[in-house]
Amino acid sequence: YTPNDANWCWDDGLNSAWCHALSYSFGSLCMGSLFVSLVQCIKYVVQTIKKNSCENGIARCFMCCIECCLNQLIFVMEWFNSWAYTYIGIHGTSYMTSAKNVMTLFDKVGWDAIVHDELVSVVLFLQKITIALLTGFVGYWYVTTQEDVFKNTPFLDEEDEVVGFVVGAGIGYLVSAILMELVHSAVHGVIVCLAESPALFQFHHPLLAADIMEAWKDCYPDECADELTSYEEHAV
Repeated sequence: YTPNDANWCWDDGLNSAWCHALSYSFGSLCMGSLFVSLVQCIKYVVQTIKKNSCENGIARCFMCCIECCLNQLIFVMEWFNSWAYTYIGIHGTSYMTSAKNVMTLFDKVGWDAIVHDELVSVVLFLQKITIALLTGFVGYWYVTTQEDVFKNTPFLDEEDEVVGFVVGAGIGYLVSAILMELVHSAVHGVIVCLAESPALFQFHHPLLAADIMEAWKDCYPDECADELTSYEEHAV
């Protein structure tokens, strides 16, 4: 996959990856989601038991601790799945193999600190919130300027500005979440490909490789010293 293949929004590489994800790798994707669903099911059972044991303070405290641990486990599994899914999309291997290989890869190149300190998700989340607020104000403006917007809608007032804001914000957040998830997945793909084949990345994108080297030197001088040295030797 070279830069010349990305001259269009739907090229042959993206088409083959889409077909592969919906066929050969579909079971691996479902397996990762199954693990998260099982933990969420256990969390629901714990919440139900906690509600039924409202008179027993010790039992409620114990269930709260279990629920907290399950929440953390779900967070870790979702973070773990995102990298495993990326490796599945690149190599088409099974879920367990991909999860093992991608973590081994990061440990081998010394990028554990980098992937844990990833700030892309925070930036994308702020963008989603910003878009939601903007579309919410658009919905608010539309309701205040138009008459009888919710006239034929049950349980809603004819000029409910709050509903207009909530509906607009909800639509904006959902649409932006889909778009930002594509960006997030692309970033994960770049990180995994860079960890596996840094020479190819530097060959196809020399300017970006130089920018990444400078950023690594500033943020992670110890962790990335060996990798940056090999990049610089290759550039020379």
